[in-house]
Amino acid sequence: MAISSCERPSHLGGSCESTADCESDTQYAPGTECADGVCTCVQEGHTLCCEPEDTAPDCFLACRPCSECQEGWFSCAPGTAGTACDNDAKCAGPPDPRCGVGRCVDRVCEVDIYPGPLPSQVRGDCARLECTHAGEVVSRPDPSDLYNDGNLCTSDICSEENRPVNVPLDNGVSLWDLYKVDQICYEAETFDCIVEDNQCGADRICIPVVGAQRGGGYCAPRHCINARRDPDEADVDCGGICRRPCESGKMCTVALDCISGVCLGSPGTCRGAMEADGVRNGSETGVDCGGPWKPCLPGDGCAAAADCEAGVCWAGVCQRPTCLDGVQNGDELGVDCGGQACPACPR
Repeated sequence: MAISSCERPSHLGGSCESTADCESDTQYAPGTECADGVCTCVQEGHTLCCEPEDTAPDCFLACRPCSECQEGWFSCAPGTAGTACDNDAKCAGPPDPRCGVGRCVDRVCEVDIYPGPLPSQVRGDCARLECTHAGEVVSRPDPSDLYNDGNLCTSDICSEENRPVNVPLDNGVSLWDLYKVDQICYEAETFDCIVEDNQCGADRICIPVVGAQRGGGYCAPRHCINARRDPDEADVDCGGICRRPCESGKMCTVALDCISGVCLGSPGTCRGAMEADGVRNGSETGVDCGGPWKPCLPGDGCAAAADCEAGVCWAGVCQRPTCLDGVQNGDELGVDCGGQACPACPR
């Protein structure tokens, strides 16, 4: 049954079903037309509002310049705080959508702002993203947000420029005193000994690490430098008990005998590093990944975010994507938003 004119609710506060409702017996808003249920000013630079001395919502609404509007109408742009609306979708949020939302309250647009740290942060960047009371995101220094590079021989700090830095410990620092690990730090690497000091005892010698030229080495029997292949060596002064890995082309018994970690054939021969040899070698950070090769999966080794498929490297290990890691990864449609697991992206 049709509703009579007496039963039909009146339109107030700039609401409408047609332009006739904007200039009716219940409200008079000249210069407007009905658009999406709201009386909208035709003249550019004007908005439907109360005069400064009037009180909303029982005031006389008219198309006025913003300067002539009651306090609370802040902009003439549709959807901004103080303009007329009929649903939340018509109201703009703060300058950065991560800081809040726009809402339609009593047919007037308002902005809810949530100041403080964002839940989504890049871990270990010596900074903290925060929303201001104006709804903008700013980066503030956070000296407690240190980056863990996974190296026992570095000290993780934030520099004076608020950047993550991993400073090598002084040469010769014993990790036993720090972590109960029987190793020595030398230029940010772990070794058994330092060649010039030779802490290996009377019957052993400190042999420098192949290609490292940094003074650090490992303890091995003295015959490991006699230029002969002894019975407990894989090849001349390498492999076996000597622990010095053999170069490509040298004989081997197990993979650990070889620099590349690849021992093939019978008798075994050390082979050079290859992209898909199932071993972490060469400049790889994980097994056949990282460095110059494809990004590594979660759980594989890494030295930087670029080594990881998810773009997050922590303590030398690639991490799984999360909705709070400050990176767009997984099936996310934006940074930590969208996809199946994360909340919808701000509009």
